[in-house]
Amino acid sequence: MKEILDQTDFDSYFDEPSLENVPLSIKKQIWRIWREGFESIKKIFDIAGGCRCCGSCCVDMPVRITPVEIARIARYLNHSVNEVFNEYCRWYEDQIYLKTPCPFLIEDKKCSIYSARPTLCKFFPIKPIEANFVIVFRPDCPFGQTIFQYWEKYSNSPEIKEMFERERKEQSSEVKEYIKKVGEESEAEIERLPPEATKKSIPSILITSDGLECFADWLEKHIKLEG
Repeated sequence: MKEILDQTDFDSYFDEPSLENVPLSIKKQIWRIWREGFESIKKIFDIAGGCRCCGSCCVDMPVRITPVEIARIARYLNHSVNEVFNEYCRWYEDQIYLKTPCPFLIEDKKCSIYSARPTLCKFFPIKPIEANFVIVFRPDCPFGQTIFQYWEKYSNSPEIKEMFERERKEQSSEVKEYIKKVGEESEAEIERLPPEATKKSIPSILITSDGLECFADWLEKHIKLEG
């Protein structure tokens, strides 16, 4: 994974309207969780080979985008923020999305704004969702399917059982309640996606930062050494 997580990514994440009323104590935990999670994502991407640049997710996957990210794209294209918003973005309910299919996907299935692409695109098929991460297993995503095959092996390991037991003991009641709420909201959000989005059931796993780290460490121990 060549990218590094920069300040713009964090600013963009906390620019989400849904985080406006989140308590400061939770925001601080999210900040720490995302930093730690990114290190695990880098390790997973390195072992699983990274995005195959097939372009399949760019065709029917609506990408939420924040004002910070719009400004980043505008600088990259040497356009005004209004030009980028009017030409490439759309409102749906209370969120801003890139138009679908992605307007920055070019003929060779490459991204024309690769170095300035939204943060969610950088990490797909692993998505940060507030205090958690989601691993998405789209059947048409070869990278996601590689991760899924590793996950199936990991799900039967003693390491995952130890991780679940550790999380059960260590998480505060405040964080447990917040994670439960986020999980319920993320399930309901599928029905709130823009109409052009696929509504078919796509397997996904909601995982904490500690869980992501445990998976990454298991991969490094059992997969990287095998190779």
